[in-house]
Amino acid sequence: MDIVQKIAHLEEPKFIRLFRHSLGSIPYRQRSRPEAISLSHSDFFITQIDRHLWQGGEHATWAFQMAYLPKCLWGACDLNEKYRDFLNGAVTDLASNAGVLKRLLTVIDMAGQRREPRPKLDGCDYYLFSNMLNGDDEERASSFSNSARILFDQILGVPEVDQPRFGIATPATISANTPIEFESFVESLLNEPSSYYLIAREGEVAVAPVSERGSYAASNSLKCIDPPTTAAWTTITDTLPCDKYVDARCISDFLSLIRQPRTKEAEIQRFLEENPGFFTALNNEYFEIQPHVCLYDPDEGRLIPDFIARLNEPHVWDVIELKLPVHSKTINTRNGMKPSAAMARGIAELLKYRDFFASKGNRKRVMERFGTAPYEPALVLVIGNGEATTKYQWKSVRAGFPKVDIVTYDYLLEWAKCCRASLRPDMSPD
Repeated sequence: MDIVQKIAHLEEPKFIRLFRHSLGSIPYRQRSRPEAISLSHSDFFITQIDRHLWQGGEHATWAFQMAYLPKCLWGACDLNEKYRDFLNGAVTDLASNAGVLKRLLTVIDMAGQRREPRPKLDGCDYYLFSNMLNGDDEERASSFSNSARILFDQILGVPEVDQPRFGIATPATISANTPIEFESFVESLLNEPSSYYLIAREGEVAVAPVSERGSYAASNSLKCIDPPTTAAWTTITDTLPCDKYVDARCISDFLSLIRQPRTKEAEIQRFLEENPGFFTALNNEYFEIQPHVCLYDPDEGRLIPDFIARLNEPHVWDVIELKLPVHSKTINTRNGMKPSAAMARGIAELLKYRDFFASKGNRKRVMERFGTAPYEPALVLVIGNGEATTKYQWKSVRAGFPKVDIVTYDYLLEWAKCCRASLRPDMSPD
């Protein structure tokens, strides 16, 4: 699942958090924090920014209308029509809220005076911020802009010269030209518990952290063509068992292990075999983690990756390679930064594993043994310390090479701490 699909799958509260995160990366200084405005048919976030022109400066208002639709409902409606429904609701609200409308139309110059007519600058002032994917973004944005201009003119009485510039932010445009840290943030949102559920089973009640995978209309109707007239609104969740969260003792032991300069790779391997919960930092959907699986290649001989992690989906695996915490990821050279020898070895080993699974014969042998085999497993290298909140990606300048995700041991440690902190005292595995 690529970054665009990951954004589209976010639940609404997490999508709002993604919006706030994205707003922090705009190339203008914000004069105020985004203000949430909830009207009868629409929800807005409004913020003031500084934009500097060659003839001076100005304070402009940006408005973001939230347009979230659960993915399970996309197939039941025309998404272009849903965009128009969101816009119609906003125009109806603005017609009865003159104060909010005035804020959307105001541009203040550096002297504190309103600019009229509105200056024609690059970019938009009014965005529909949506999780929906539907065809060509440019065509959809143009259609939305034309509809908005007509409604603002005919219903709100705002001539085009005074109207904001309209645009749409979709998962594709939101993720375009973003740093690697952005994808890590989206992954962290996906992996966080959505909420905590009370689960009654066999006479006992427990509280469990869960990730919600979508809301659906459930019906006993056997008709697959026409939607049922009545249905129960249900939410599909994955329970995140507490054994994925390591206890305080394990966190302390892991910290001591990765801080010891004489720690051997075999010691880290053994510790993570006994405490696989630390791999939750890489993906919260690991279904099975196998250490030192022996892969036989007729050309390369035996290949033994440190860990193979299988996701709860057919034929989706990650291959994880460990290097020592004392190893550096990069070194400084006369020509700039370059991968260290240890990092280069780790990447080379991961590429061998990738090549192994590219062979149909090798995949057949693995399939016979495990009942599943990946075609292109994701590659992960754990090396060094520091940078506890950042996941990097290595990609060769040569075409055709896969990317390698690179994290430090502090990254695994920090994630374990955060997961444990998210549990209430009565849920803690300590």
